[in-house]
Amino acid sequence: MGEAHRGFHSIRRHRKNSLGISKPHGVPGRSARDHVALPLLAHGNSYREASEEASRLLDRFGLLHAENRPFRALSGGEAQRLMLARGFASKPSLFLVDEPTAQLDLSTSSEVNSSLSKLADDNVTVVVATHDEQTRNACTDLIDLRLFQDPGSGGINQ
Repeated sequence: MGEAHRGFHSIRRHRKNSLGISKPHGVPGRSARDHVALPLLAHGNSYREASEEASRLLDRFGLLHAENRPFRALSGGEAQRLMLARGFASKPSLFLVDEPTAQLDLSTSSEVNSSLSKLADDNVTVVVATHDEQTRNACTDLIDLRLFQDPGSGGINQ
């Protein structure tokens, strides 16, 4: 198998999925901690347990300083990392993320890419769909879909 296929077959073995949302849509008046605690509460954690774990996850994603801030007061990069922390709170084995750095500046993109790397360090397979070269370079395994495109489709290789 070529470089563009590495890791393709290992994706099939995952059963518990969580979807990361690249265009962060949160509840404007809810705090960052509330957003991360929600999936923990849904999994049966007590409010205290969920709140404590949410704070740990916010710290891990560099957002502890914003845990009591309402969603509407977060920067674009903070909101993006918050959505990653919220998705990770559901303890997925496979985390799907679509264009996580779209419309972010280079510095903020680097923060988001670093957060994605932290997810992969926890035995979580992170699948990222991106057009961003910096995000692509942050990934360990690649599947370049351009290699599977029909030459007659009028796609990017035309």
